[in-house]
Amino acid sequence: MNRRLRRRVLGTVGTATVALPFWTGCAFAGTISIRSAIQAERQGDALLVSVELANAGDEPAHLVQARLEAAGMNFAGGDHPLIAPGAGARETWRVPLAGKPPGRHPILLWIHYSDANGYPFTALASAIVSIDRDVAPQVAARFSEPEVSLAGNGRARLELANLAEQELALSVRLVGPRELRLSPERRRLALAARQRRELELELENLSALPGSRYPIFAVVEHGAELHHTVIAQGWVEIGARRSWTPGLRYLIYGALLLLAAWMIWGARRSIRG
Repeated sequence: MNRRLRRRVLGTVGTATVALPFWTGCAFAGTISIRSAIQAERQGDALLVSVELANAGDEPAHLVQARLEAAGMNFAGGDHPLIAPGAGARETWRVPLAGKPPGRHPILLWIHYSDANGYPFTALASAIVSIDRDVAPQVAARFSEPEVSLAGNGRARLELANLAEQELALSVRLVGPRELRLSPERRRLALAARQRRELELELENLSALPGSRYPIFAVVEHGAELHHTVIAQGWVEIGARRSWTPGLRYLIYGALLLLAAWMIWGARRSIRG
């Protein structure tokens, strides 16, 4: 007999919105916005995970493929050549649960796709599913700033608080799109009872386009016999890169002008001589 798992899906949907520049005589910016909803149902000794995908943007998403991570395993979805604006797709995976301890476990979803020119993008979603037994969170986790602006490199801060009366050995994992590098990606730490700690995270924009907006996740886990999971979600807004600051640009221009003047003066002296 199937029974519904207790589950908590953060934000109900996962979304990544990318801004696409197009030129057709005048400037026009289109968007691809992939949304996803995760559902999980217990079927015997396995977990049936279903994902609904939808394109809420105004440009089609090409070469769409979903990748799921659940119960410590990875699963690839089918290939969808195109998801038009307003259209969607559905993926379903059967996840074995043999040997998994009771408690709360993370589900992570990546949706890889491209625009009409073949430029790659990623959308993400996360969920927490309770297997056999639900447990109250013993750790609070959140990003200090709900949204971070990023052009090249940047920083974010993750706040952790141990709400338990004993020390906890935590595993912290950062999850983001392929377009960004988050470091350190994984970290293990001991957090004393009733204590707080702040972790500084490094962000690097590898290929995200200005105007795009991505979720990032910090997955915090602990416990062997009874598993605990909390997921903190933040957002990264991509801004335009600035290769030079105005002051440095003017300094270089001035140095080049002085060098040119010195070379002209030297040439005139050699001619007179």
